[in-house]
Amino acid sequence: MKTKTSELKLSTLSSMSSQEREDQINAFMEQVINPQPEQVEEQKKEIEEKIRAYERRYEISSAKLKSGLADGTIKGTADICSWLMLLKKRTLLENI
Repeated sequence: MKTKTSELKLSTLSSMSSQEREDQINAFMEQVINPQPEQVEEQKKEIEEKIRAYERRYEISSAKLKSGLADGTIKGTADICSWLMLLKKRTLLENI
């Protein structure tokens, strides 16, 4: 089962009392700052799948992408940028 962080909608917050808003925001922030282990694992899996899709589409590994960008043989595009962001997210999640 997929675990997701709760959504926080501004339209909902505006109809709440100050205390309710504060409680909702604090609960949301707690989930974001201290995610449950199963949430982290699910995010890791999703990110890994997306990275593998880029590697298949471009027929190169993420390591070769990075070296190609460094030596100028690969030029940055919106897709490449998205791929790099996924690699960074993966690294950040590995350190949680």
